[in-house]
Amino acid sequence: MSAVQDLVTLQNPLLREMPNSLEAEQCILGTVLFNNAVLERVDFLSPLHFYVPAHQRIFEAILSIVGEGKVATPISLGPYFSNDAGLRDAGGTKYLIDLYKNNMGPMNAAQYGRMIVDAHTRREIIEAITDAQADAIEPALEDGADKVLERLQERLALIEAARDTTGELGHVASAVDESIAAAEHAYQNRGKVTGISTGIRILDNRIGGLQRGDLLIIAGRPGMAKTALATNIAQSAARAYAAHVDERGKRILDSGGVVAFFSLEMSGRQLVDRMLAGECNISTDRIRGGGISQEDFQALYEESARVRRLPLFIDDQTSITIGSMKSRARNVRRKHGLDLIIVDYLQLMRGTSNRRDENRTQEISEITRGLKTIAKELDVPVIALSQLSRDVERREDKRPVLADLRDSGSIEQDADIVMFVYREEYYLANTEPAKRENESQDKFEARRVEYFERLTASAGKGEIIIAKQRHGATGSLSLRFDGPRTKWYDQYEQGADYE
Repeated sequence: MSAVQDLVTLQNPLLREMPNSLEAEQCILGTVLFNNAVLERVDFLSPLHFYVPAHQRIFEAILSIVGEGKVATPISLGPYFSNDAGLRDAGGTKYLIDLYKNNMGPMNAAQYGRMIVDAHTRREIIEAITDAQADAIEPALEDGADKVLERLQERLALIEAARDTTGELGHVASAVDESIAAAEHAYQNRGKVTGISTGIRILDNRIGGLQRGDLLIIAGRPGMAKTALATNIAQSAARAYAAHVDERGKRILDSGGVVAFFSLEMSGRQLVDRMLAGECNISTDRIRGGGISQEDFQALYEESARVRRLPLFIDDQTSITIGSMKSRARNVRRKHGLDLIIVDYLQLMRGTSNRRDENRTQEISEITRGLKTIAKELDVPVIALSQLSRDVERREDKRPVLADLRDSGSIEQDADIVMFVYREEYYLANTEPAKRENESQDKFEARRVEYFERLTASAGKGEIIIAKQRHGATGSLSLRFDGPRTKWYDQYEQGADYE
């Protein structure tokens, strides 16, 4: 055995007795056998939570008998264990009777149940860390430290998600309090956005800003400037960020927000290039090509100092799972606070399964459900960009509809808002008419005139088509888009009404 293996053996916590609560397990089993109704107080328990294998089987048998509408007692459990060597070694039917006699009553059942779950969670943590330790010391050839850390984060996230020991539904009163608080906030801020502003006034007025717990989908075909819109929103929210701490030490958001941007397609540098270009009115091509003046460079330098201070955190890993995303978002929230998550884009994410035959539609469904869960659990809006199917390109009218969402109808189902980005200019610029066979020159010229009129009319314009809004109206909004600076603007006239 090598020195490294010696060290691992000495440090391996699995060689010591794992955390358990034997007395709590015995108390729960005895109490439930004495009074099956106690199961209602510990409905968060499952057989796997128990440490002793015989206890797992006893609890499983109790659930089975009660589930059939019968009474679970030491006698009725007898047939389940007539040939069970594990229970026989523990004392057989006599052990069941001893448990029954030594029950502790129902009053402390929930407390004992939580002790059992706590010990089980500790065991799972130890096992996850031990597996990660083994992976880190002797990793598979194709795995690096990032993969080892990602798997550990996913396992810990799943362990955390499973720790529900309340066993209770929330009373309507708490939801009423939240509803009234939201209504009061909206009343006091009449005429103002109640959620986080997108930085685009006409969009804010239509959706009320970005609301906590909502999943918003921004979808479109390549070239529609989805990423530009997401980057504009991220920068606007981060730039407007202001918060204070109340008397209890809780951070209260006043405006804007702390943003976590998961960019699976572009690097962090590319996103920053777009931000700088938009704010300095310099095209990204000129920035990348070095075709800028000294004054332009000075403006870029000054703007970069402002962007550097923004509460904007970028993760540009090219592939990520829901578990890893949640873990990283929690890290941001713990250290800096968190108010908005943006994902570009969801089809580049991975599900939890590593099976190659996994149905892609099922995987996308898992991802969209996971994003909605993150929005609710972290109490932040989540914006996810999405590609559309190629069916759009085959139609004469290329404005997208909900049926064009790629890979899964669950995107529409799970989202609170679905918005499409559409730019007619993009399509027209690539479809200049050619003379048709047997077409007269006059008709061809007429078609060309009409084409250039449409192209001119669509120049620098775009639409946000709100195809679904769970709590509001749908419809199309007209915006301006500056392609060289990759920036979206309100399209409005001075004094226009925004109701």
